[in-house]
Amino acid sequence: MTIAAEKLSHPRTRLYGLICLGALGLLIVWGFLAPLAEGVVASGNLSVDNNRKAVQHLEGGIVRAVAVREGSTVKEGDVILELDDINARAQRDQAAQDVAALLLAQARLESFLAGQPQIRFVDVTALRLDPGVEADLRRHQQDVFVQQTRWLSASAGLIRSRQGAVLSNSASKAAQIAAMEDGLAAARSELTLAESLLEKRLVRLDHVQGLRQRVAAQEADLARLKAEKTQGGVDAAVYDMELAESRAMVFRDASNELVKVKTDLLSTQERLAAAEGVFARSLVRAPRSGTVLNLAATTVGGVVQPGETLMEIVPDNEKLIATVRVTPNDRDSIYEGQDVKVQITAFQSWLTPRLSGKLMGVSADLKTVKETGASYYEARIILNGEDVKQKGLRIRAGMPVEAFISSGQTRTAFDYLFEPLLQVLRRGAVAR
Repeated sequence: MTIAAEKLSHPRTRLYGLICLGALGLLIVWGFLAPLAEGVVASGNLSVDNNRKAVQHLEGGIVRAVAVREGSTVKEGDVILELDDINARAQRDQAAQDVAALLLAQARLESFLAGQPQIRFVDVTALRLDPGVEADLRRHQQDVFVQQTRWLSASAGLIRSRQGAVLSNSASKAAQIAAMEDGLAAARSELTLAESLLEKRLVRLDHVQGLRQRVAAQEADLARLKAEKTQGGVDAAVYDMELAESRAMVFRDASNELVKVKTDLLSTQERLAAAEGVFARSLVRAPRSGTVLNLAATTVGGVVQPGETLMEIVPDNEKLIATVRVTPNDRDSIYEGQDVKVQITAFQSWLTPRLSGKLMGVSADLKTVKETGASYYEARIILNGEDVKQKGLRIRAGMPVEAFISSGQTRTAFDYLFEPLLQVLRRGAVAR
């Protein structure tokens, strides 16, 4: 018996052989019977449901302070960047001062037209003016109000004075008329008596003629005085009209000025609102709570261009999404609603459990990787938030993932092993 035969007949060798044969048999049975999940493997990255929030600035400016760093956690509304606000503040203050001046002018004109003895000023503290500036504006409007009321009063006083002189002259004329009427009555009586005596030849004719001339002269004077008195009444009425016209002209000018002030106020308030917006935007605030990424504005004194992205914020408490690339050959094997198992490849795979998820959808058309030109379909997978919390994983947007999209069917290991051979045979049969 040879040495090889002796080794084969050795009990230990036989045992090893039986073990190997048994293991091979078990492997074959497992390969034919054990079910393996069928699905598609795809890789990609984590993102959030609403994606990253780009922080930009409309006007741009010079960086005065940076309040965050790369990876900082911020709350919605937190100041994350400050821009130089000298010009914005100056424009805002000037616009606020112009609005205050117009509001106070409006109050002055309305009080003047209403005949108020004092201006009913409006409250302009909301405009946040310097107290000295506000006091100067009020003082100026008060001075203008006093000048307007004094001019109106002086103008009316002058007209009333002229009218008073006319009325006084008319009163004097009335007294003269009364006296002259008495004298004329006496002269007429004397003339009547003289004429009766002339008929009896008791007086001379020249005496009677003298009396007649005197009566005629007195009648003429009386008529003149009455005419002057009537003209005085007309002149007094003219002064009334002049006074009314003067007041109407003043109030008309004030009304026109009020209309212009209100028109200017509307446009100036719009300018103030725009200036307030620019000034408020000098403090850049976080649009959402989250984590700061891709911080671009880091240099104090640096220039920020209008519309430039200053940083990005990955929102907190958003649904985590895995965006993966699926090869065109696997497109028919996936559909919305499929169960998915996601492995975060940024962690050690043997220590990190898989996360469950659902396939949300697949892009309608192929996309292309610019660097390689490879085509793919983009699939979006929503992760189970409770699963993430229970497993205590600290995952962030941008982490690489590998997803297994289950088809819901099973195949054996030998199905996978012989599939290429069966495909070759099928193609060969078709070719013949």
